[in-house]
Amino acid sequence: MSIESIRKKIDAVDDELVDLLKARFDLSRAMGEEKKKIGRGVYDPAREAALLARLEEKAAPYGPEVRALYEKMMELSRNLQG
Repeated sequence: MSIESIRKKIDAVDDELVDLLKARFDLSRAMGEEKKKIGRGVYDPAREAALLARLEEKAAPYGPEVRALYEKMMELSRNLQG
């Protein structure tokens, strides 16, 4: 496979990721609205720990990289909820 064909595939994956991130951030905002309605705080450390553990295992052998991305993504999601 050539560098150009790999780049095209990466670009296609990146486009899909951006669409999925937008959907996730929309859901994060909706979650924030629901949490406000019931007086619940934004940060749920047990939920985040469970999510990180599950995704890190699922992403093997790229678990640490996926964990780092999700830690940042959850931080951004919390900001959208607050």
